[in-house]
Amino acid sequence: MIYIQSLVNVSDNSTALVCKCIHHASKSKVSFSSLADIIKVSIQKKESNSKIKKKIFFALIIHTAKNVRRRNGFFFNFQQNNILLLQDNFEPLAEIQKVPLPKEFLYNNSKKISSFFLKNDFL
Repeated sequence: MIYIQSLVNVSDNSTALVCKCIHHASKSKVSFSSLADIIKVSIQKKESNSKIKKKIFFALIIHTAKNVRRRNGFFFNFQQNNILLLQDNFEPLAEIQKVPLPKEFLYNNSKKISSFFLKNDFL
């Protein structure tokens, strides 16, 4: 579960390292976001040779440290909270991601994002 003001790691090659959650973009009146939700983030730390000029991005949550239940009843979790930065049209900002994506993105409500990942063999 990712709350507002939570620090999350960036798992792509966009040269941003750490971001802070500032808004839950996919939900209203909910205090947390979980796996496969879209949030709005502010970049807190980036590499020195970064070409990113903008400070606020949309992001897709790909890993959470909180347990997630699959449809078959199994639970799984990750060691840290990770995100992928998205452009304004909700396509990934970077071409390469550093961690594998879980199967839950196939069942995501956002068809545009899941079809993009399937088309580019990210899943």
